[in-house]
Amino acid sequence: MQRELGAVRHAEHDRLDRQRFAAGLAHFIANLRAGDEGYVIGLEGPWGSGKSSIIHMVREELLHLEMVKRSALPVFHGDTGSELEMHRLRSLAPKHFATAYDPLTVDLQYFTQDVVNRRHAQQAAEDQKFGVDLYRYFRMCRTIPDNGRVIFTTFEPWLIPESSELASVFIRELARSIGARLGPEVEASFAQYSQAVSELAPIAGAAVDSLYPGAGAAFNVLTQWFQSGHALPATLEERRADLERALQRLRGRKVVIAIDDLDRLTPREASEMVGLVKGLGRLPNIIYLLSYDVENLEKLIRLGTRLDGRAYLEKIVQYKRSTPPASKQALTSLFNECLNGIAPDIVSPASDRLGEVWRAIVLPALKTPRDAIRLGNMFRAGWDAVGVHLDASDFLLLQLTHLADPVLHTFIRENLRALCGLDLSLLGNELKHLVESQQFDTKEAASILEWLFPAVARVMSRHNPGSSQNARIDRRLQVFDNRQAYLELIVPDDAISSLEVQELLTSPDPARKLTEMLARADSSDRPDEIRAQFLDDLRQHYGDGTPIPIPIPMALALVKAAPSLLGTDDPRAANLLDDTNSTRIQSIIIRGLLATPPDERASLLLTLIREADDLSIVASICRTALGPSARPIKSTVDLEMAGREDEVIRALLNKFRANKTVSWVFDQTIPSAILWFWRDHAGDAEVVAFLKKAVRSRRYFPELVNFLVSGVRSTGRPSYWEYVPDWAKEFVDLEVLDAKAKRHLSSDDPATVEAARRYIKARETPEHGPADRRS
Repeated sequence: MQRELGAVRHAEHDRLDRQRFAAGLAHFIANLRAGDEGYVIGLEGPWGSGKSSIIHMVREELLHLEMVKRSALPVFHGDTGSELEMHRLRSLAPKHFATAYDPLTVDLQYFTQDVVNRRHAQQAAEDQKFGVDLYRYFRMCRTIPDNGRVIFTTFEPWLIPESSELASVFIRELARSIGARLGPEVEASFAQYSQAVSELAPIAGAAVDSLYPGAGAAFNVLTQWFQSGHALPATLEERRADLERALQRLRGRKVVIAIDDLDRLTPREASEMVGLVKGLGRLPNIIYLLSYDVENLEKLIRLGTRLDGRAYLEKIVQYKRSTPPASKQALTSLFNECLNGIAPDIVSPASDRLGEVWRAIVLPALKTPRDAIRLGNMFRAGWDAVGVHLDASDFLLLQLTHLADPVLHTFIRENLRALCGLDLSLLGNELKHLVESQQFDTKEAASILEWLFPAVARVMSRHNPGSSQNARIDRRLQVFDNRQAYLELIVPDDAISSLEVQELLTSPDPARKLTEMLARADSSDRPDEIRAQFLDDLRQHYGDGTPIPIPIPMALALVKAAPSLLGTDDPRAANLLDDTNSTRIQSIIIRGLLATPPDERASLLLTLIREADDLSIVASICRTALGPSARPIKSTVDLEMAGREDEVIRALLNKFRANKTVSWVFDQTIPSAILWFWRDHAGDAEVVAFLKKAVRSRRYFPELVNFLVSGVRSTGRPSYWEYVPDWAKEFVDLEVLDAKAKRHLSSDDPATVEAARRYIKARETPEHGPADRRS
């Protein structure tokens, strides 16, 4: 995770192209005539836009402007003098700072500071010339800040304890930081002025509190003192006049006082600080460089003074500059640094979508470097936790809403089912009304919803650039099952990730990979749900949108895994629309066959017939694909196979006839699939003869019941019932089976007893449901 981008101290380290802006502001200050009442410059920009960095670079540039002139003269004994160009000074500054502020130099008391500087300059030198220039830089830094034409100092009011009188501290800090640099007269005048302010501040504060309760102990100090009708005390007026005369005699020298982050203060403190600049601080040859977010500061002044914050600032700030916007390249670079180490995991097509989302939505929404880093850190933290269960583009958009639009983020969380198109009460115009009723402030909000949720794009009649055939495999947010990974950053350890599914689809040995995945599912606490979700992923891959041909190795891997996959169903199955794993596998292979050339379809099915150990799922697939050719009934799909349909049918029937024992058929995972295909393509006689043997068998009564009993789901009550359909009597003697069921009620085998009860109840229930059924 990347740290917040700290303030840049040197132009050499500027990554956001702010150096030219800072240099321009520094040249403006250097050439400015502050006048008898000083001058106030406002550096405006939102939080994280680089205001502190600009102040540092302005300070450095002002120093370097002086150095360019001084360097032409000798700066130490033996120096011949040679003018250093600005770019050279900028390269020297970081080296000087690293050494001059090294705490280890404090322990070298037996050296003079000059010797220490010379030694460090030699050690840091890239070459002899660089070492000489660096030492000259050291020497100039010892003299210019105190006797240069521009004296630069900073004041940080947000570091002052709340109990302190801000006016007293402010003047005292000015006296301490710049008084001595401007000569004995100015130093003495500052000290006397500071003492007078310290004596008056508590009295003025009390007067102000009486006028504006709760405004603070020293709010605007003397400004409010005057507004209260009081006269300026003679002692303070004299001290200020003395200080003004001393400052006027500076003859071309000026003082720059930078006050950063005014908008970090409380309303009382911000109002008081701005009032101080307007009142006590308006002194000859003093230039204030104020840094603030203009909207926030105006709000603080309004809360602190009950005055119009904008109008109040207009009276104080004489020259305003706004921080330049960060370039798109810089913001992209800052964000990309947060992705170091994980970028290879964001594989295509996710990487393609991520780039499109970044350019179209995310980048325009980022306003400051801090925004880019905060978003990058949020993305990285979530990706490190559950990245293999996320789509990069969707997660980035969701994190953007969390950072920049909390209202939209909350709306998505609270209405996710409807946005995914699963809330039957909010479809079509109802969903459109839900979205439009929110009246989101930005166009980006609508774009984000349309990108994330195809259901929203449809009802808004917009193109959905975020639609994807592999939404399930890619773990898109539009699939409601993925909500926990996106919203809570929680995914069960045993969940199959999108990366694993992609590896399966590209594996040269899908059977081995699939076996490994299912073995892990079997060892989990929820194997049925994992299998079902995995099959839904594959079904969408091969069929939603444009069908994709299914390779023979993948189809064979699924068929060979059928006994494990078909033994259980999705525990979420609770309504009329839910599927079984049998229908999922069948749908996967049928959809793959739809995209396969006709002559290759027969080859695929023949391979499955030849290689599969359990032919029940193959029979189900063939029955759907080919239709019952022995009867005038069309198949649901009726796939053409370049004239090889009969070849496929014969191959499967020959397998049945070669293994037509009762045990072989009923040991298959779905015996009914074999019996129905057999009956459709060979006629009733062979199946009836087989079932007579099954009725006589003592072992397979439960399997026989499974074949004969049909179930019905309903929206009424009861929601499910079973019955024995009329066609059953064409296959078996039901009276014989009735008697057998009654005898099995006393069996020692629990499964046989349960099957007998189930059969008897089904025989008593009509097809339309129990007599007391309610709709």
